[in-house]
Amino acid sequence: MRAFLFPLRRVLNWRNTQLEIEENRLRGLVAVREQLALEAVQLEMAQSRAEQSVRESAAVWAGDLWALAGYRQRLIAQRAALAERRKACAQQIETQRQKVLEAQRQCRLLEKIEERRRGEWQREAGRELETLASESFLTRWNRQAR
Repeated sequence: MRAFLFPLRRVLNWRNTQLEIEENRLRGLVAVREQLALEAVQLEMAQSRAEQSVRESAAVWAGDLWALAGYRQRLIAQRAALAERRKACAQQIETQRQKVLEAQRQCRLLEKIEERRRGEWQREAGRELETLASESFLTRWNRQAR
């Protein structure tokens, strides 16, 4: 009885490697998204701290208010840029998810083919074993009958 050999094993291994690469890329993009969310929180906290320090000051000068207004404008611009980066990142994540799904589909397809061929091989091996057992039985029976 011969051992099971799947002729597409190298292709399946290559597809699995591709899947791992695509999943790693997706993980990287998700990490970038999380970093961008953290930056948004940090911007909000910075604005809150600046406003709080002005409110808690004993004396507020006009220059302080002008500086705070300029700082707010800069934060608004930074938030807008950050929102654009988050939107672009979300689009990249969605595209990458599609690539991961396609890579998974290709792997599953080859795995199903391998499973089907392994089943065929096992059935064939079972038939060979059954044939060998019956021949062995008949040979032993013929020897005993003589």
